[in-house]
Amino acid sequence: PYKSKRFTVSIDNISIKQLNQYALRQDVSIFAVLFSIYAKLLGIIINAEDITISIINSGRADVKFKKTIGPFTAPFPVRIILRNNIS
Repeated sequence: PYKSKRFTVSIDNISIKQLNQYALRQDVSIFAVLFSIYAKLLGIIINAEDITISIINSGRADVKFKKTIGPFTAPFPVRIILRNNIS
């Protein structure tokens, strides 16, 4: 059976600055940029063009729940098609 391992990557300040500038030019969040990179790498590793990654929604969009104790999180599946030539 496959045994998972944790893999940590450090990003230097110059690369962080470049990623932030790219996100600004594309008018997206830094999360969207990093998520896209993660999705592409995952697709390469598992040799797939159509993947689904689950992200967590905080579930606390309403300010009145900000100080409420308890789990509000919910998984949110994101389907990603990784083909280079989508028309």
